[in-house]
Amino acid sequence: MIAPDEVQSWFKQGRGHGFEVVAADDDVFQWLNNLPRELAPYTVVGKCNNTTNCDANINLFEIDATLFTPEVIKAKKPFYYYLRSKMITPDRLPDTITPIGFNQFCSYNGFIYIVHGTSTKKQLDATWLSMIQRVVHMRFGETRQHAEYFQLFTALKKQVMQTVRYTSEKTFPDGTILEIPEIGVTEAAAEEYRNGMPFRFRPCKPIAKAKATMRRKK
Repeated sequence: MIAPDEVQSWFKQGRGHGFEVVAADDDVFQWLNNLPRELAPYTVVGKCNNTTNCDANINLFEIDATLFTPEVIKAKKPFYYYLRSKMITPDRLPDTITPIGFNQFCSYNGFIYIVHGTSTKKQLDATWLSMIQRVVHMRFGETRQHAEYFQLFTALKKQVMQTVRYTSEKTFPDGTILEIPEIGVTEAAAEEYRNGMPFRFRPCKPIAKAKATMRRKK
């Protein structure tokens, strides 16, 4: 594991991996409870407090991923946390770290970033999941590839995509409504939308129907 006082000597190589999906709190709970057993146990890592002082040390917390129930996820939103496999990285986490150092430390060690429950103009954003697969040491040129975390990310993405039931659509400032096939919507999120929850990306076409439409256009 790259130590907190060493992360400034590393930089990410390549664009990393990431995707968006419109999801409900229940979806996140299911994702965290159905991760590959061979890479368990899993924890969620986050910051205990927010500060505008980039040099001030902050405390970290680490919680068993299975304890993040829908109720806890709802209470913790907006959700800016990292998913860690203690089988892949068993090292002890630092007690304190700077805010900037926290994100570099987690991402440069391969942890999977999950952003859920953020909003723009009182509309819920899509959930964002991402990771950095490869980092390089600035001075020595050493490369570290997080192959096992990429395996975890791939398994998580597959699980997430299996819950997607709709493409999404978005209304732009000029009133244009555009379908966004790249950002899917889960059934749980679609149900919340039907019950009045405002989403930036709304459910559009059922996936099977959207695929049929795409085939007819070829």
